[in-house]
Amino acid sequence: MKQLFYVFIVFFLLEACSEKKESLYPVINPMEHLIDSREGEKLYFGDVKIVQLDNQQIVLFGEPILLDSMIMINSFKDGVFLYDMAGQFLRKIGSIGQGPQEYSNARFLAWDMERNLIYVFSKPNILLTYSLEGECLKRIRLDLPGELVVKTYVYHHNFFYLMNFVGLAEQGREDEILWLKVDTLGQIVERKALSLSELKIPENGTMFTGDYCSVSAKGIVYGNHFCDTIYSINETKNVPVAVWAKGDFRLTSADAELKFGHYGKVIFQSIDETTDKFFVRWYTFYHDKPLEHFLTVCDKGGGENRTFRETYPVMNANFCSSRNGEHFLIYVCEPLALSTFLSKSDNEELRNEGDKIDEEGNFVLVIVPLKETI
Repeated sequence: MKQLFYVFIVFFLLEACSEKKESLYPVINPMEHLIDSREGEKLYFGDVKIVQLDNQQIVLFGEPILLDSMIMINSFKDGVFLYDMAGQFLRKIGSIGQGPQEYSNARFLAWDMERNLIYVFSKPNILLTYSLEGECLKRIRLDLPGELVVKTYVYHHNFFYLMNFVGLAEQGREDEILWLKVDTLGQIVERKALSLSELKIPENGTMFTGDYCSVSAKGIVYGNHFCDTIYSINETKNVPVAVWAKGDFRLTSADAELKFGHYGKVIFQSIDETTDKFFVRWYTFYHDKPLEHFLTVCDKGGGENRTFRETYPVMNANFCSSRNGEHFLIYVCEPLALSTFLSKSDNEELRNEGDKIDEEGNFVLVIVPLKETI
């Protein structure tokens, strides 16, 4: 009986270690090692910058983008705006409408850091180019395949990458488009697809859109709820760089349920790749409880994962990088909620920043530099 017990223990340990040994790439496992939030922020966050946008344009907006000395935001109803790094409104870029130099409500933004240009992808297939002064320089129509439904649009070194709504595969198709690579003239130069069996798409569909990616000076990192592989993409190649850990928190079951103990459902939001780490944002939710946001940091060398709960009162957030390769996590916060949160901080500088927030004013950005090494 004792021998059987030892055999079982050895088998369990081998199974627990086998995934990392068998993988050629770092294994991202958000459930591996949960640490205290303060410890996580001390390890991975640099000096935080608080920027409240002025009150000239109080609008709801999506993920902000850092330019060299400006912040670009995409208002859902009012268009594209530029602010300086102190939060002062500078100008509006283009406008919403049906004209040749206007864009639709459904759009994506990108910044060409080499040429200092702004690209606006206006659904379903129009690409507009603007100067930082707001002048419309070019309008082209993209020749896209009919089965492509664009979820995410990113730009890197002269090419646009249009990410498909993976998970909406039609009956009879043998594969699913992951992304299209399109040049600045609107021509498709590469098509990336996987077989439906590789994607593990639930037969009855899913309520999750599946894709998430981020762009930096070195390239694009792309992940997908339905695929084990995470890719690094640039102008010359796309290669695997990491894999998701196996586990029932993954979206691969037929009923599209993600569960991990008391965490409930797990939804991955965004991923970023620095020189030596992967940063992954995800959240859990129940129908009767508030959302909880987490950040997992995976070391690319040893594959060690650390996860901690995000404490800022987040409305939305995204990763971005600067021209010189610095990586940032930007939280968008409601002013009263952030002011109240910062008033309880142990950090005197952050408490002072909280005192400066106009609680009835515009939204506030918390700009967090990500540490490359610890």
